Amino acid sequence: MTRFSDEIYLEDYITASINSVELIPLTYYRPGGLALTIYVYSGEKGCFSCPWKEYYGSRKSFDLRDISITKIIKRYNELRPDLLFFSGGDLLSKKTGADLIVALKKYGVDIGVKHNASMVISDRSVFENLDAILIEVNSLTDLGKISRLIESIKKSTYIEILVDDIGENISERLLFTVWVKDLCRLGSFAIGFYMADKSERFIESYSSLLQKFCENKYYVITSHHKYIPETINCLYCGASVGRRIDGVVIKKLVNDDKCPKCGSKIFFGGEVKRISRKIIFTRIII
Repeated sequence: MTRFSDEIYLEDYITASINSVELIPLTYYRPGGLALTIYVYSGEKGCFSCPWKEYYGSRKSFDLRDISITKIIKRYNELRPDLLFFSGGDLLSKKTGADLIVALKKYGVDIGVKHNASMVISDRSVFENLDAILIEVNSLTDLGKISRLIESIKKSTYIEILVDDIGENISERLLFTVWVKDLCRLGSFAIGFYMADKSERFIESYSSLLQKFCENKYYVITSHHKYIPETINCLYCGASVGRRIDGVVIKKLVNDDKCPKCGSKIFFGGEVKRISRKIIFTRIII
């Protein structure tokens, strides 16, 4: 295996600025916390729905050949975020992705990744070094892969799922109804459904279905600044434990990480660091 040195250059991995931090795109992991988010390059195909899509056409404007692990760690220590988060392309599918994470982890960094369930993970030992994972699902046939993936992840790692493939015809709705019922049985974790490109009627119809099968586990993204429901409930008993403000900003309504009603652990990652709000940051757009 390739071992990353502190001065390894990351141009094959990342195509993003490390000048600012963003809100952590996870529901129960350090609510309201900030992440130094690194967007992984996902090839010439680009990403039509991603906020960084304009940089694929002119990669020179996002040229990071001088960015090394030591520079990322230096910036991480300067900004003092709550998480280092890899989004965009799929880091776990890259041959040396696990080694990169190990190299960063030795500095005591909390690491989270966004992973597409349809992609093959190059080295499953990487799960030993992950603090959080957002599993992206863009095919209803990925249920078996998701189940096996969840079984591979260590118990202490925070898991959340984001579904962004929801068909609009009747046959797809019937398939989705059966599929989502099984998905919500896989475990106690938040499951997001991206519907920002759907009509209000579509959202209302599917929201009632999700409430029936997923109860307290689901949320629907209707726009970059609006999620429903706004109330965040305990995944186990349904007690109100937080609320969303302007979409992804989450305010805890409890004093610790446990549900005041059933005693289950609901929040992960510990307390959010107190960071000066003079730091300019952008809202995370999944």
